[in-house]
Amino acid sequence: MPGFNYDLSHPGRGKSHGWFFFTTYNTEEANTLLEVNASQNDKDFIAAINWKKIEAYVNNGGGTMMPTNYAHNVYDESTHTATSTMKKEVRVVNPSEVPGAIYFLPTPKSPHGCDVDPSGEYIVGNGKLSANLTVHSFTKMLEAIENKKFAGEAYGIPILNFEDVLAGVVDQAGLGPLHTEFDNKGNAYTSFFISSEVVKWKLGTWEVIDRQPTYYSVGHLTIPGGNSRQPQGKYMFAMNKITKDRYLPTGPELEHSAQLYDISGDKMELLLDFPTHGEPHYAAAMRADLIKERSQKIYDLKDNQHPYAAKSDEDTKVVRDGNTVHVYMTTIRSHFSPRQY
Repeated sequence: MPGFNYDLSHPGRGKSHGWFFFTTYNTEEANTLLEVNASQNDKDFIAAINWKKIEAYVNNGGGTMMPTNYAHNVYDESTHTATSTMKKEVRVVNPSEVPGAIYFLPTPKSPHGCDVDPSGEYIVGNGKLSANLTVHSFTKMLEAIENKKFAGEAYGIPILNFEDVLAGVVDQAGLGPLHTEFDNKGNAYTSFFISSEVVKWKLGTWEVIDRQPTYYSVGHLTIPGGNSRQPQGKYMFAMNKITKDRYLPTGPELEHSAQLYDISGDKMELLLDFPTHGEPHYAAAMRADLIKERSQKIYDLKDNQHPYAAKSDEDTKVVRDGNTVHVYMTTIRSHFSPRQY
């Protein structure tokens, strides 16, 4: 890929399944004074990647093997251990060798979040330095590709015309837009880092419906199922990055803050304000009943193939190998075997 900075990404779904969308910034390719030099262009890009086409290309032997030192780690569920295999080469695909695999969608300005709505039609690009929210249309993107409506190219990758892929714009929604999640009623919720708020807006009409403050500088936000084809859409929690004056500095690491909102009605309602450890970043959530009955609670001992497993008291022992001592031990509540340990 070109030497831009690549940030967040999300997969297509529904009609856009088979594609992946990445935000890019610093299309200026600056390497000094980035706060200034990486913010010169009016638009950067969302990279639309047809991974199905690349997969077929690789399966047919495409790509170039390049030398490297790469640790390939595999976890074995039966032995509860991992193995690490050192690889000396990896396959690299040059986009210019796979026509139709990658296109650039112009997006203002230094886009950070890149989110796809539940239908797979809308790709929301949140430019950190833009007061507007840019929404691209997957259908329009395919039409622009078919009709070769290109504004140019970057390193052999076609750049689509901005107007030909644009679905709509949410005007002056706030300052510092970052991330967007969706409910099950056709609404979107975007975090605004600078104006410290979450804004609710309508897909298709692009109108702002509601806004609620956060405390302070919200980054990521999560709706159960909000990054899927079936959002549950009752609650949303905002994860804030700058706590400022919220909590006393009682130790080396300051707690940050988060807010839980009820989004079941027309207006968002703050339900709970609570601290979180560390700087809260991305999170995903879902209804508990989706995993409750799929959670394994009891494991068969016979399925445990770990080479050092002690499955009963009869397997307990102490093995000495020079200065190394292996203790094969079992514990059941307060009973330990071998007893001397």
